[in-house]
Amino acid sequence: MSAESIEGLRVCVVEDESRLRDLLVREIKAMGHAARGFRSAEDAWPELAAATFDTIILDLNLPGQNGMSLFERLHENELDLAVVILTGFSTLETAVQALRWDADDYLTKPCSLAEIEAVLARILVKRRGAAEVAPPPPMRAVADPAEGREPVAASTPGVGRSLEEIEREEILAALHRHQGNKPAAARQLGISLRTLYNKLHTYRVQGYVP
Repeated sequence: MSAESIEGLRVCVVEDESRLRDLLVREIKAMGHAARGFRSAEDAWPELAAATFDTIILDLNLPGQNGMSLFERLHENELDLAVVILTGFSTLETAVQALRWDADDYLTKPCSLAEIEAVLARILVKRRGAAEVAPPPPMRAVADPAEGREPVAASTPGVGRSLEEIEREEILAALHRHQGNKPAAARQLGISLRTLYNKLHTYRVQGYVP
């Protein structure tokens, strides 16, 4: 094991867009971690199965085997691996499934490097058994080159949303589309009516709905 990986994480970046992949690998190394990039799930799997890494940053929209399929494979093989989802195509289904499979975080593109740095810092502290970590200040940002977007500051609303935030937005959007018709919204979301009522009660308590 190298000195780099003793002090930091060993991060696998699975991202098919080469410019973004190279940028992430370079910047993650600058954060004090070891990092390698892979274009596809198939390329990354042998190294993941060999326990070369302790953390994976995983794009969902990959050529061949998609990111969720790779995540499922990791889950089924019970690999000791922290999983960070990084995607430009977040949906309720993928967010909920990632939550069920204990993803460590779920970030949407474009996201800031400061956010990625904070996520990796939390994972490192968790692995070291420490109690808490203060996230670094937002300084740098990374855009999604494939989409031609400008970098977004870490404080920008909607960047690096939690699974709960994504789920809440999808549920409320479904209700809006169906003009408040809860059975229709529940059918579209693929959840039971009871689950929908429980979610709405929670949102009401939290002040998100009247």
